[in-house]
Amino acid sequence: MTCAKAHFAPTVGVETAGYGVTAALVAKGFGIAIVPRLGSPPTSESITRIAIRLQDKPLERHIALAERAAERAAILLTLIRHLADAAQTLVADDHP
Repeated sequence: MTCAKAHFAPTVGVETAGYGVTAALVAKGFGIAIVPRLGSPPTSESITRIAIRLQDKPLERHIALAERAAERAAILLTLIRHLADAAQTLVADDHP
């Protein structure tokens, strides 16, 4: 459900692509943040992580990789393996 469908508009005071900056702002009480799980800061005295779910289902994010058609670089194969491992870890954490 979008914000408009829920009949509200969020007030966005600050936007940043730096997750460390986002965590510092939240820790200092400047608001809340919605960040992807891989970019979320660890729970601390000043930050609490809360999973967002829609109708008892976790949110999903799809990513894609683009590569040169000529050949698959070895580094890309390593990246794909690491992303798959990270995704499995996230799924395991959500479904103990």
